[in-house]
Amino acid sequence: MQDKEKNILGAAVNVFTKYGVKRSTMHDIAEEAGIARQTLYNSFQNKDAVMLGAIQLYTEETVYAIQSHCEGDGSLSDGLDIVFEHVAYKPYELIRNTPHGQDLLEGFNTLAKEQLDNSYAQFRKAAEGLYIAHADPLAAIGMTPEKMADYTITSVSGFKHLANDRDHLVGLLGSFKTMTLSMIGQS
Repeated sequence: MQDKEKNILGAAVNVFTKYGVKRSTMHDIAEEAGIARQTLYNSFQNKDAVMLGAIQLYTEETVYAIQSHCEGDGSLSDGLDIVFEHVAYKPYELIRNTPHGQDLLEGFNTLAKEQLDNSYAQFRKAAEGLYIAHADPLAAIGMTPEKMADYTITSVSGFKHLANDRDHLVGLLGSFKTMTLSMIGQS
C-alpha cells in the first residue's frame, strides 16, 4: 500500500471516530487527508472501499508486528503482549474512547464482516509463530500451535468486546497470559 493511501486511511479512521461511520462523507475524509475529493476517488471508489482499506491496513500492520516478533526469537510473553496490544487494547480504546464508537463498531461489522473474518484468519496464522517453539509442551496437553493460535485470537478478540472497562480487560488478558505460560511450563 502506498504512502498516499495510508495517509487517506489514517484520515478516514480519524473522521470515522469523530463523526461515526454513517455520518462521515468522502468530502470529510478528503478534507481530513488534505487532498482533493477527486484524489480520494482515484484511490477509493466509495466509503465502503475506504473502510475495507482501513481494515486491510490495520491487518497488515498487526500481522507484521506479530511476525517480526516471531522472527526475532522473542519470548512468548512478549509476543502475547504484541497480540494483546493490536487485537485487544488498540481496538478497545478506539471503540470505547470515541464519541461514535458503537457506530464505528456497527459500521465495520455490517459493511466489512468478510474482511474482518479474513483479518482474524491472518492474525491466527501469524500467532501460530508464537507457539511453534512450544509444540512439544502443547502436544503433551493435546494442543498444537495452530489450535493455540486460534484459541488466543478468539479469546483476546472476545475479551475486548466483553470487558466492562479497561481495568477489566487488563485483568482478563493478564489471566489469559498466566494460564498460557503455565500450560507450556513458563510460569
